[in-house]
Formats: sequence, structure tokens, C-alpha cells
Amino acid sequence: MGTKKGIHRGWRLMACCAALFCTGGFYIWSVFSSALVSEYGWDVAKVTAGYSLMQIVAQITSLILGRFLDKWDTRKSYIIGGILFGSGFIVAGFAQSEIALILAYSIIAGVGNGFLYLTANSVSAKWFPDKRGLAAGVTLSGAGLSPIILAPVSQIFINNLSPASSLKIVGVIFVVIIALCTPLMQKPAEGWMPEGWSGETGEVPADFGYTTKEMLRQPHFYLLFIVYICAATSGNLVMGHASNICQTLGGFDATQAATLTGILSAASLVGRFGLASLSDKIGRFIPLFFITGVCVIMGIICSQFTGISVIIALLLIQVAFGGSNTVVKATTDEFWGAKYVAANWSVMYLGYTISAVIGPSIASACLKSTGSYQLSFVVSAVIAAVGVVMLGIIVAMRKKRA
Repeated sequence: MGTKKGIHRGWRLMACCAALFCTGGFYIWSVFSSALVSEYGWDVAKVTAGYSLMQIVAQITSLILGRFLDKWDTRKSYIIGGILFGSGFIVAGFAQSEIALILAYSIIAGVGNGFLYLTANSVSAKWFPDKRGLAAGVTLSGAGLSPIILAPVSQIFINNLSPASSLKIVGVIFVVIIALCTPLMQKPAEGWMPEGWSGETGEVPADFGYTTKEMLRQPHFYLLFIVYICAATSGNLVMGHASNICQTLGGFDATQAATLTGILSAASLVGRFGLASLSDKIGRFIPLFFITGVCVIMGIICSQFTGISVIIALLLIQVAFGGSNTVVKATTDEFWGAKYVAANWSVMYLGYTISAVIGPSIASACLKSTGSYQLSFVVSAVIAAVGVVMLGIIVAMRKKRA
């Protein structure tokens, strides 16, 4: 059946999407960081480092939580995550130094991010074993939708109030959203399957799954892990410095750059939902080749041009970036099953976290050494090319095994 206690599973998927809408708030950090640097004269490298550090903290949280979440009440982990994530933004609004800002945003909100992200992805996978790509696409599209709305709204708050006030208001919004959606965040009963689906249609059955130890013994896990890093690095490079890139390479002012940050996230949303749904129909590998290939080609374009050409290339990179998350998530569920999805995805997601550190760090280092972001796109294109090679090896291995 598609319901439990009268609640259709589609509503539960919307609650998962809402969780990622909140965690997607970290994608607009470039809007806050640019404003905070201008307001207080803080060091840009220290402030932008908050983006990467949050990902590290969220990953550590996910790895720890993943060992227990499949046995926990997911509603409790959901509300804990929401309170911590929202509170991190609120406390950051009171920060009087870069260190205080990073502790609040990266540590408090980062732990909340880990709770929300893993809980939402675990719940959606368990309710939709028959539509893995769709579930991943809808859930993770929340993170792409968030900056579309929050980037321009936050800039309005910044322009009319202050960066600190904007952080506090956004934090309150997150807490309210999670509180309203918490009752929907319940896992299906053991052995539940969707109406009309037997689990024998070529998909991995809902009650099947490799343990994390078993998954880690599979050579293609490590190859897919590398692909994930390579596919997501370009997008994280862009989102970690989106506002500044749009201003320096695109030639736009701060307000226009904030709007463009939202538009870039809209492109990510297209990739999150569109490429994941497409992968349900044509398989996972063609979308993954598209994702890594786009990052190679568009990275080269960004390294050679300025103005509108860069913006178009950034949009395509973000389409690929959005798809990297959802298609890799669906691939992980398909390869190793949904039974231990929380633990397994928390390990695979480490690849994304590594990319979230590598991407913005490359951009910061190249900007500092050359005064431009263009060299960073050369580096990201090379990294994406490695992903193309790793994908080819996975395909060859699976064909040989078949």
C-alpha cells in the first residue's frame, strides 16, 4: 500500500524534501559571507571556510548517526536536526568574530545538517524502493530549491536590515519548517512494500541490502566513490564562491550576483530531479557520463572566457552538480540495497564532503595566487576528467561480471 495510518507516502516524500530545503541553506553561504566581509572587514578566506567546515561536520555526524539511524525513531532525529540547524544560523547572527561565526554556523548547524540530510534520505529510500531515482530526485531537489528562494530573500534582508538579522530570520524559518513536517517523518513497517510492487521486477528488493562492511569489500564502491568526488567538485567550487564568481568573472553587482546564485541553484534543481528520474528509465551510467563530461567541458570554458559565457557554463555545471547527488544516491541504493541505506549512504556521502572541501579550497587558493578564479576551473576540469575514466572502469567491470 502507498499509505500508513491514512498518510500517503507522497506527503512523507515532501517532508523529506522540506528537510533538504533547510539544509540547502548552506548553498547561499556566499551571499552571507560576502555581506559579512563587507560589513565587518573580516578575512574572506576564513569566512568562506565555513562552507567547507560545515560539510566536514555534517559528514562526521552522518557517519556516526548512520550506525544507529536504521533502528531509531526517525522523527526524533529529524526534530533534533532541525533545532540544531536553525539554531546554528540564529547563533551565527550574534557572532562578533570570524571564529564565533564559524563555530555557530559550521559546528552547530553542521551537526544539524548531518541529522537532517541522513534522516530524510533514509526515510525517502524506504518509502520508495520501487522508484529510487524519483525519491532521490524529489528529496534532494529541496536543497536545489532552497537557494532559489533564500538567496534573493536573504539579500533583501541584508540590504534592508543587516547580515546578522538575515541569519537570525533564516534560522527561525528553518526551525518552523522542520517542526511542521516532523509528524510525517516515520519509516514504513518492517517488510512493507508499495502496492502493486513485488520487488521482483529487476530492482533490488526493499528488504535486501549489503551491510556497510560488505559494501566496502566491493571494488566498484571505491570507483563510484571517486566518481562522486570528481563529479561534485566543480559544483561545490561554484556554490562555495558563487556570488564572488558572478561578480568577478560575470561582471555583475552584489544584488545581481545574489539573484544569480538563486538561478544557479534552480539549474541544480533541474539536474537533481531530471537526471535522477531519467536514470530510472535509461540506467545510471549515461547520466553519470553526462555529469562528469559537462564538468570537463564547462570548466574549460570558464577558464577561458568572462561575461555571459561564464554564466551559461556555470548553469550547466550546476545542472550536472544537482544530478551528481541524486544519481549517485540512486546508484548506491541500486547496487547495495535500501535495507542499510542510512549507514551505507553516510559512507558514500563522504565523497561529497571531500568535494565540498576540495572545490572551494581550490577556488580560494587560485584566487589568492592569481587574483582570478579561472585557474581553479582548469583544475576542476581535470578532476572531472578523472571521474570519466573511473566510470569507464566501472562499466567495464560490470559488463565482465555479467
